[in-house]
Amino acid sequence: MDKAKILKLHGEYVMQNYGCFPIVFERGEGTLLFDGDGNRYLDFLSGIAVNSLGHNNKGLVRAILRQTKKMLSCSNYFINEPSVMLAKTLLKGTRFKRVFFCNSGTEAAEAAIKIAKKYHNDVGTGAYKFLAFTNSFHGRTIGALAATGQDKYKASFAPLPDWFVFSPFNDVGALKKAMDDDKIAAVIMECIQGEGGVITPSDEFVSSLNFLLKKHKKLLIIDEVQTGVGRTGSFFACSEYGLRPDILFTAKGLAGGVPIGAVLTTEKLSDVLRPGDHGTTFGGNPLAAAAGLAVTKIIKKKSFLDEVVSKGDYLKERLSFLHKKYGFIKEIRGKGLILGMELDPSVNARNLNQKFLDKGLILLAAGNNTLRFLPPLTVKIEEIDGALAIIDEVFGGIAA
Repeated sequence: MDKAKILKLHGEYVMQNYGCFPIVFERGEGTLLFDGDGNRYLDFLSGIAVNSLGHNNKGLVRAILRQTKKMLSCSNYFINEPSVMLAKTLLKGTRFKRVFFCNSGTEAAEAAIKIAKKYHNDVGTGAYKFLAFTNSFHGRTIGALAATGQDKYKASFAPLPDWFVFSPFNDVGALKKAMDDDKIAAVIMECIQGEGGVITPSDEFVSSLNFLLKKHKKLLIIDEVQTGVGRTGSFFACSEYGLRPDILFTAKGLAGGVPIGAVLTTEKLSDVLRPGDHGTTFGGNPLAAAAGLAVTKIIKKKSFLDEVVSKGDYLKERLSFLHKKYGFIKEIRGKGLILGMELDPSVNARNLNQKFLDKGLILLAAGNNTLRFLPPLTVKIEEIDGALAIIDEVFGGIAA
């Protein structure tokens, strides 16, 4: 079917809630995507941190094909080997004891909130509120949306559950005041605020948070939907920031493009959910679990994670060079292969999306006028150079 026909049918039959670019991709290979017109694009979005091993990764494809010949799904009233092996592999070398599988990041956020809520109900603390942070993003369902600290996502769906309170991210004084509330059951936060513009926590903020969590005996829920599965150079970013969550949830890159989500809990919370308390039809299905197992085995290797660190350092160094070259670049921040370039308000980052696409680069804006870099973890140095050359060319046109 030709592109014009596909775009016409999309306009007629698909809900128009994404603001799609008029590009129809047909296939991918590594860090490259190809449309039906023969154009190729460097993918520095990777499905918003989903295609962790790039497109058409041979090991991942083989694992998926093997599983399709066996069984795609079965009820969670029964047990399947891929989900058990994925759980074992995810937990190995961590402080977590149990896993709950679901289908997405927002589903994982909902499950994490329910686990924390039920724990406090079970032990009778009376705590029921959640402390979240401004500029955060935890998902699109009502509960996850209520935990999100950005009004632009929430305004159309009010009223939302009112047991979420918000404190400014990286504000130690505000954090201390908020944690004095004995009704706070848990703190929920991202290691790096991805949708918020790649905002990283300060050392002082993390140190204060850890002290206050222990002092007030609150649970810590860490959202690693975007930062987890090797994105920062560690399998989970919380280990790099010295955060010790009671509950961690992840999704996006966990199965390299196959929908999956996972919630990991420590021993204290491992038996909170009992039969009938929570569930999901497709969570932990053999196909998604087999894909997740293939991805996890690759990314958990030290050599792979070391490469993510070195490529992330290289990308950040090259971005810093552009920072010195162009006065409208305010800041470079992030870790590993989740990096942000904040621009001066005089240059609208979102207006650059199409300019990059026209030159064959997929690079989109997020948060406070920030370009967000999320290439596949398998990106090559020469591909980083190619992307930076395009950015330099676009920026040169702005500065001229």
